[in-house]
Amino acid sequence: MAEVGTGIVAEPVGGAASGVIDPIGSASSGSASASTGSSGSPAPSPRWEDDPRAKGMLADLQRERRARQEFERKVTEAETRAAERDRQIAALTNTRAPSTEELDAQAVRDRFNQLYPHLGELTPDDIKALRELRAQQGQVQQTIDRHWSDHSRRMLDSVFAKISETEGELSPQQRRAITALYVADAEAYPEFMPRHDAGDKTLVDEFVKAYIENHIEPVRRRAVAGEVTRHRAVPSGGNRTLPGGKTVDIKDLVKDDKATMDFIMESRKGQFKR
Repeated sequence: MAEVGTGIVAEPVGGAASGVIDPIGSASSGSASASTGSSGSPAPSPRWEDDPRAKGMLADLQRERRARQEFERKVTEAETRAAERDRQIAALTNTRAPSTEELDAQAVRDRFNQLYPHLGELTPDDIKALRELRAQQGQVQQTIDRHWSDHSRRMLDSVFAKISETEGELSPQQRRAITALYVADAEAYPEFMPRHDAGDKTLVDEFVKAYIENHIEPVRRRAVAGEVTRHRAVPSGGNRTLPGGKTVDIKDLVKDDKATMDFIMESRKGQFKR
């Protein structure tokens, strides 16, 4: 007799099982009994691919993969068409779109211009020229020094030549003394060096005139005065008489170089009987 609604079924004595019957378990045991068959070997385990849920997931992944591949294909085609359009436009307008490397380089140049505006206008050729100039800096400096050395030598040669016109050939000692005076004037007067660098000929004339007035004339006057004193015929007075009876005025001697030298020679002749 069975009690309805309780799920408990009374089985007759000697039945296959007694107690609670599990429908799933009954199905499993039934499957197991069926799977053993008459041979008694175990049946293979079911595969996960055969599960309906797994089949649905695999189908979704395949659809997603195909959609992604289709999207990537369309993007590639669009990029190809865009590049071809840009190439055609550049060919028609004689221009071309900058590459990624060129855009990056331009960004670097813009940043460099912001940090160093005084160097921003330098081109690669300018930088190359600066590097070459730096490599040749020693030679350039030697060339500059040689130029100014030759220029200074020419200016001094002009000074020596003008002084020699009136005073005769200069000795090496006199040349060194004149050079020292020339350098001293260059250091003493601010306007001297600009005129010297420009090769101003009037600078040479002024220097020669000052040199003769300040260094040659005083020596000449002292020499004349010494000769006159040594051969003076009278104790005082403006006139001086040579041994031969010739009278000479000292004022004329100072003004006339030739008269001075003639006076000295005549005096020597009278003194040493020559």
